[in-house]
Amino acid sequence: MIAAAEFGKFPHVKCFAHTLNLASQRALKVATLSRLLGRVRRISTFFHRSTTANHYLKEKQKCLGLKNHKLITDVATRWNSAYDMVERFLEQQPAICATLLSPEVRKGQSDLCTLNETDVSNAEDAVSALKPMKDATTLMSEESNPTVSLIAPINAQLFQDMTGTIGDSPMIHAIKNAIKTDLLKRYNSEAEKKILHTASALDPRFKGLPFLTVEERLEVYRGVTEEAASLENERTLRRTEVTEAPEHSFGHSFSNVTNRKRKLLLLSSFGSVNYSTNGKKLNQLAQPRMRGLSETSLSLV
Repeated sequence: MIAAAEFGKFPHVKCFAHTLNLASQRALKVATLSRLLGRVRRISTFFHRSTTANHYLKEKQKCLGLKNHKLITDVATRWNSAYDMVERFLEQQPAICATLLSPEVRKGQSDLCTLNETDVSNAEDAVSALKPMKDATTLMSEESNPTVSLIAPINAQLFQDMTGTIGDSPMIHAIKNAIKTDLLKRYNSEAEKKILHTASALDPRFKGLPFLTVEERLEVYRGVTEEAASLENERTLRRTEVTEAPEHSFGHSFSNVTNRKRKLLLLSSFGSVNYSTNGKKLNQLAQPRMRGLSETSLSLV
């Protein structure tokens, strides 16, 4: 697919869902978290293969007023399954501990794995640190039409969430550092940034570009306006060639817009101007151009 994009001279943007998975997998390899996952996995596997333990777990859930949920075992190819496994363990921890202390369950089992208070605290920290990645992964998977415009704002939010704070525990600090280090390697070329920022600017949900500085926003808006003008020029030339009629009307030539009107167009296209009568006409001119550029930039991911 990458080769086909290069052959057709189409811009290529790395799959964001895959990027999230790679960064999260790196966090799961943090030594402390990796050992914790191994212990939780052993407990979950034990309950899945032991009918007696599973029976007593249901009894304890009923006595403690917990939801009748089965324990989850993670899958190596899906990082969020590890998150779900630990989260479910914490939800059912009282019932799990009570079940593992039952003589009926311990009978004939000499190597039952249990978690101490430090392990439980680390599990809570892991869930807390990984939640932004879980939310981003869920958002991308639930979107019926996920577009490139989502990448820049979500990526910026993840950078903020993965920035360490004074109160972070060693577990949280290690997870955040692993994820942020991996994300820093993604989407850092100027070409990729231009594609992502342009797509976000053309999406009504993100057109304010709150994740960029004022200077960066103006630069993106300027680039979008110029690209829209370029596309209109190309379409005008094609229409002229087909009809063999000379180009003479401002309404048909985006290139004839004066500098002042270009500035108004730049502002009106992004909803930042109080429209006068001329402003309204100018906005009517801008919208078809921006719509055409959106069709080009807002491709599926």
